[in-house]
Amino acid sequence: MLPTDLEEAIAEAGVALFPHRWSELEVRCDCPDDAVPCKHIAAVLYVFAQQLDADP
Repeated sequence: MLPTDLEEAIAEAGVALFPHRWSELEVRCDCPDDAVPCKHIAAVLYVFAQQLDADP
């Protein structure tokens, strides 16, 4: 579990906790899939979104 004041500490440091736009994300996968995002990156984003929904 992350500390409750983490967002404030990150803001004070001048860093964003989450990207504001999809274009700010840089993802890479070595799989041969031509899709962007590939199924592996899509799965990671899906699990991340589930976790964020469960505990914002």
